[in-house]
Amino acid sequence: MLIWINCILCPSYKDKGRIREQMKAQGEEMRTYAVLVRDLVRAIQMSSLQIMLPAPDLAPPLTSEPPHPADTQ
Repeated sequence: MLIWINCILCPSYKDKGRIREQMKAQGEEMRTYAVLVRDLVRAIQMSSLQIMLPAPDLAPPLTSEPPHPADTQ
């Protein structure tokens, strides 16, 4: 049992290297998506395309009672 816990809490050097490589790959993927989103937003802005978003419902509650937590039963 102690060995199993130790493997989880203290990964081996090989595991640390694999985790580091995975994090590096994920970071590169996120940067790629950020560039794509930036380019998409820029293209929408340059095309003067108007995108209508639904207005948030900001109406006050119909009752003066404070909101109750959701029933969890």
